[in-house]
Amino acid sequence: MPVVESYTYEVRGCGVRCDVDALESLVVDHEPTAVFMAATRGYRDTQSAVGPSDVVEQNREQFYAQVRVQQVLFRLAHGIVDDLVQGFSHHQNQAIEKALLARHQLFPQILQIVEEYVRTKVTFAPGVDARELALETYSSRLRERVRSAVIPAAGGASLLPVVNSYCPAVSTASVNYATTRPILKLNKSHLNAAVPRSTWENEAIMMLEGFEFVDCFAPNDRQVGFQVIYEYQGGPHLYEPDFLVRLRGGLLVLLEIKGPGGEIHDEDRVKAKNDGARKWVDAVNNAMAYGTWVFEFCNDLSQLRSQLEQHVAPAALPFRLVEPTGENRFRTCVPFTTLRAAAGQWSDEQIPLDTQGEWATEWAEFVPMAPFERGMFVAQVQGDSMAPEVPDLAYCLFRVPRAGSRQGRRLLVWHAGRDDPHTGGCYTLKVYTSEKASREDGWEHTRIVLSPLNPAYDPIVLTPEAEGEVGVIAELVQVLATPVDPSQSGASATE
Repeated sequence: MPVVESYTYEVRGCGVRCDVDALESLVVDHEPTAVFMAATRGYRDTQSAVGPSDVVEQNREQFYAQVRVQQVLFRLAHGIVDDLVQGFSHHQNQAIEKALLARHQLFPQILQIVEEYVRTKVTFAPGVDARELALETYSSRLRERVRSAVIPAAGGASLLPVVNSYCPAVSTASVNYATTRPILKLNKSHLNAAVPRSTWENEAIMMLEGFEFVDCFAPNDRQVGFQVIYEYQGGPHLYEPDFLVRLRGGLLVLLEIKGPGGEIHDEDRVKAKNDGARKWVDAVNNAMAYGTWVFEFCNDLSQLRSQLEQHVAPAALPFRLVEPTGENRFRTCVPFTTLRAAAGQWSDEQIPLDTQGEWATEWAEFVPMAPFERGMFVAQVQGDSMAPEVPDLAYCLFRVPRAGSRQGRRLLVWHAGRDDPHTGGCYTLKVYTSEKASREDGWEHTRIVLSPLNPAYDPIVLTPEAEGEVGVIAELVQVLATPVDPSQSGASATE
């Protein structure tokens, strides 16, 4: 994700203007005893970070002897032109020639603006030389202040991001930390776990894991380091969007989840953050270097699916989503859910699934191989450990386990042992076998083996020591189909 520190406009070929009178003033009142200058090492046409070995120390007299005021102003103007012209063009080789062409056109205009700003808006304390503007503390402030007020002379120019020179982007690849807080295991993420900050975020994670059109996502926090700049009460601020989501087809989403209390607590700040996120999206999309983004603000999780799904080309599902009536439930339709949610319904209370389906929010209508039963549901299976019988991302019909021996049956099992690598949780769809030992009051499981059909994967072996450590949630009835992506197959969506 790009680290956007401010914004500018596409100014190539149209010239610029700046209302200097409207800018905040700058006071230069600090004169250090020593100054460090970047050593001149041949021609440099790009900006780069300066390390300790690249600078030399000078006293004031040496500095003043080698640097003229006009040089300082030239360097300030040069830096502003870099920001205006380059933006994200260093990621686009085809823009280099245009950037170099625009540089000589813009530099005289920017230099004039800088000279006017220094003449009318900069105050030097008594005894402070004007060349102290070359100090980083002042030059960075002046550069940012002028740059933010420069606009194209002609209207209709595109907003562009200005990325941090030293850290142009952040990534989940660098996240690696331990925590004592409760975590939620992740499957559709580069990160292996999340630390939900609220019940709303916890529920949103469960939903994102289950949405078939979500390719992957990352819960955002300070360890990820992604922030969006926004204006509030006259000054810049930073905030962290809750999630970064990649949808089927490649579209990227900044997703903010907010409970009702969050908006009531500080409604104006929430609106300012949303405006900042939309501005970030507009600028980054105009840069055409970091994919295509959208921003979604969700304060009602029942609408999250529709908010995200509107940005995705519909896939052909092997069933229809319907609003059931009381008499049609488990006659023509069954709940459509996720394996994680189904496992949660069972494991929270260690009781069988609610066979009435009151917990379901979506229902699937299709013609099964056999009549529906109460307690049935449809869910998507992730991973190919049960291939070829159950392909990756296949939609499957499940039912409440039948009585009798479970040996060799395809069962959805909850267990307190190690997590399944595909589901990211303590549940898995596997072939069930068990070994039992006799004891005075009956039989007990001594070893349970949950075997994949795909020989590339190892079985999960459990040795439960107490009742309740392993439970059978549901039994596989029928593999419906795998989803079809119209963008790759040309298939049309179902009604």
